Amino acid sequence: MMSKDIEQLLEQARQWIEIDPDVATRRELEELVQVVQADPASTAADDLADRFSGTLQFGTAGLRAALGAGPMRMNQVVVSRAAAGLALYASHRAEQENWDKKTAVVGFDARYNSDVFARLTAEIFTAAGIETTLMPSPLPTPVLAWATKEFNAEIGVMVTASHNPANDNGYKVYLGGNAVPKGERGSQIVPPYDAQIAAAIVQATESGTIDRAERGWKTFPATIASDYAERVSALVPATERDLKIVYTPVHGVGAETAVDVLARAGFTDVHVVKEQAQPAPDFPTAAFPNPEEPGVLDLAIDLAQSIDADLVIANDPDADRAAFAIKDGAHWRMLRGDEAGAIFGAIMLNKIDDTASTVFANSIVSSRLLGAIARSNGIKHVETLTGFKWISRVENLTYGYEEALGYCVDPANVQDKDGISAALIMAEFAQEVKARGGALTDVLEDLASEYGLYATDQLSVRVDDLSRIKTMMSTLRAKAPESLGGSPVVDARDLAQGSADLPPTDGLLYLTQDNTRVIVRPSGTEPKLKCYIEVIRSTENGLDEARQEATQLLATIKNDLSEALGLNSKEEPVTELSSQQLAGMIDHTILTPNASEADVLRLCAEAREHGFASVCVNPVWAPVVAKALEGSKSLPCVVVGFPFGASASDVKAFEAKTAVEAGAREVDMVINIADAIAENRDALVADIRAVAEATHAGGAGLKVIIETSYLSDAQKVLACEAAVEAGADFVKTSTGYSSAGATVEDIALMRKTVGPNVGVKASGGIRDRATALAMIEAGASRIGASKGIEIIGAAQATAGDNY
Repeated sequence: MMSKDIEQLLEQARQWIEIDPDVATRRELEELVQVVQADPASTAADDLADRFSGTLQFGTAGLRAALGAGPMRMNQVVVSRAAAGLALYASHRAEQENWDKKTAVVGFDARYNSDVFARLTAEIFTAAGIETTLMPSPLPTPVLAWATKEFNAEIGVMVTASHNPANDNGYKVYLGGNAVPKGERGSQIVPPYDAQIAAAIVQATESGTIDRAERGWKTFPATIASDYAERVSALVPATERDLKIVYTPVHGVGAETAVDVLARAGFTDVHVVKEQAQPAPDFPTAAFPNPEEPGVLDLAIDLAQSIDADLVIANDPDADRAAFAIKDGAHWRMLRGDEAGAIFGAIMLNKIDDTASTVFANSIVSSRLLGAIARSNGIKHVETLTGFKWISRVENLTYGYEEALGYCVDPANVQDKDGISAALIMAEFAQEVKARGGALTDVLEDLASEYGLYATDQLSVRVDDLSRIKTMMSTLRAKAPESLGGSPVVDARDLAQGSADLPPTDGLLYLTQDNTRVIVRPSGTEPKLKCYIEVIRSTENGLDEARQEATQLLATIKNDLSEALGLNSKEEPVTELSSQQLAGMIDHTILTPNASEADVLRLCAEAREHGFASVCVNPVWAPVVAKALEGSKSLPCVVVGFPFGASASDVKAFEAKTAVEAGAREVDMVINIADAIAENRDALVADIRAVAEATHAGGAGLKVIIETSYLSDAQKVLACEAAVEAGADFVKTSTGYSSAGATVEDIALMRKTVGPNVGVKASGGIRDRATALAMIEAGASRIGASKGIEIIGAAQATAGDNY
């Protein structure tokens, strides 16, 4: 019998289906409802509950979430309500404050549905009487931010999820014109505007129908990006230059505009990474298209090495951030955001004429080095909360940055972070340094010699359950660390209390006797708790000694923080799992061709005794296992298309249907591996969906084996994304019959790709407790093993060894 909560959840979903104009998200929700109706205890019920757990709220980067159906996802209903609320907010203020106009500019990137959401916004704004101009094509966020200020628009909307994974999208809001004071025009929204807009969204939603115009908005001419480029390129003189640059837009929309800006200034020796040059919403070479993520700049650095380049520049997909890689001896490395931030500080110091009217700013989680530079040169320095919506509002701002690769070097034109103007200024400086025979590493050493070594690092804890972040913050609030890195904590501040300088925010700040600083806060854009660590060391005894001391101290502090949070260095301490808890995560497996009925029944008996998640067998044994496990918590599980995945999709689907009819409650299918290697996403989705439909129709769950040992990282990501799109409940590493089994690196990548609502199963070569725990620490929610008894520490098992 279905619980009242599930019934209410299903009714919410049905009501949403009735108002959703998008066929794709309607179908997605209809399928989810069918699964939950068939099995209220399935993972689909958790997925459905998450989608209806609230409504998206404006955060650090506006609205941002995964694409999909429901009020906690990005979709046409959510965007319609946001646009209607914005329109209502602007209209009310225009009437109350006697505005002389109501105008808006709307931009979008090349992500899935960005153009749809932008057009929808234009339709709703126009119907509400707001004069709206739409960007002509997918363009960088800085172009929209510039246009908001340039054309004095009251509202600017940019549809983008910046550097988030491919399945995310977002809705970033700027205010200008009559809506804010002159010094704030073109900045993103902050309190109280966000709360007022949120209230207007609720009001617009409750009012019923949202009007949409069929025509009436304008479109900027195709030259709008060139107009922006002309303005930005004026920051530096146009002259002949010989700096050799490697550039990548990381599959985003920045390439054409960035290369244009650089060319106007004389940088013509620019080599674009061809594999990442064109906008691609799947981000095929970068599961997380953030230049900060390991591996994202590998192609660019490889190209730089091969052509002996002078500088690597990377923009994130919407080009509001910039990353830089430089030669450091014989090798290339990426500059940390704080390193680049300090270099920009030195650059801007040389560009200003009047220090009395100059203001530098950075977020509180960024390095204190910029403040030291400013104070030493008689320049005002301001610290703000995290996010450029705060930095850009600093009065008389000359330059501002945050450690997450965001730089504002031209606030007069773009009152936001701008990865394209930052790229130009860094390129000009690199040219100057090259001309005098130096290197950017020399600049960093000079700064350390003059101001001391400011070394930074982060401890980031990615979670599947957002409630864990609240728990960890509560843990620290209840008991602050007494010391960090061996130095007593002399100042512990709860930033939620606010101060004369900073509004309240969810964060904790610790200062130690040796001037180490730690700030702990939830991420505003990702499911992470972030700990920002900075140590300062004197360089009196040489820079090498200072670096060694700083490196050791940072590592010690990370361990101290892990202990204070109740974590190991990666995640929650799963080493404390009991044998019973661990057994509940194991698929007890026997897939050898010579397995007898006695062998299968023995595994079933062990599963009943120890509480294994399932018993996984070849299809022929489905009826035997179903009967033997009847009344137990362990589920009958079968494999289909095993072990090569080379069967036709309809054959796999028939195998799954037959197995489910025989009593299987879970099905592990093998994909067509050749399709994954060929990166044929459509074929993969069709193959998986055929089995998913057959499996879910009988109320069973589906795990998809992608055979990781045969695939590149990009192919693994594509296979996982295809599995999610096709409706799989789990993705799984291996059959156990390939050249290699599960690795923690693959599990981490798979978990990052599928997110918190799809399971990840590690299988292949897992024969002991330590290996199983390592997989769980990396993100596995299920373990496939023929050595389940050994893993949980019971008697010796004798099943086949492959799995």
